[in-house]
Amino acid sequence: LLFYALREATGELWRPCLAAALFAVHPLHVESVAWVTERKDVLSGLFWMASLWAYLAWARLPAIAQRTGAKIIYRPMFLGGVMQTTGNRPPGTLPQKARWMAEDLQRWAKKYNTPYNLNPHFPMMTLMVQRAAQEWVNRPDFDKYLATIFNAAWRDSKNIADKAVLAEILTTAGFSPEEF
Repeated sequence: LLFYALREATGELWRPCLAAALFAVHPLHVESVAWVTERKDVLSGLFWMASLWAYLAWARLPAIAQRTGAKIIYRPMFLGGVMQTTGNRPPGTLPQKARWMAEDLQRWAKKYNTPYNLNPHFPMMTLMVQRAAQEWVNRPDFDKYLATIFNAAWRDSKNIADKAVLAEILTTAGFSPEEF
C-alpha cells in the first residue's frame, strides 16, 4: 500500500520501492507484520489538522485504500507541541520555505485535482480542532469531521482557530459545537 501511494505521488519506481521495503522491515503498525496474512490491512500514520500536506494526503487516501483493500487508521497529533518542545519552527513561518511550500502544494493539488487555497490565516493555532480529533478519532463520524475541518481550512480558507468561525463550520456540518 505504501509503495502504491508513494509511486502515485512521485511517479517514480525505485524510491517508493526502497521506502516500502524499509517500512516492511520496521513498520509503524507492527501488528500487521506480526501476522503475515494481515500485512496489507492498515495504513497508519500521524497527522495534524493545520498541515497542508495532511490535507492533500487525506484527499487521496480513501481512493488508495479502496483500490488496495487497506484500512486507514488516523493518529492525530499536535505538531505545535512537538515544535515548541524541540525549539523548532513550522516551515511555513520561514519566508523562503513558505514560498516554496505554497508553490509545491499548488502543483500537487493541481496534479491530483484537489481543491486547494493557501489559507490567509495560516499558520493557525489548531489546538481546539486537534483536541477534538484526538477525542473523536474512534467515532463513526470521524471521517465527516476530518472532511469538515480539512475542507474548511484548505478549500474554503476559513480560520479554524477562531471559536466563532469553528462553531459555524461545525454547526453547518451537523455537529454540535457544545459537544465540541
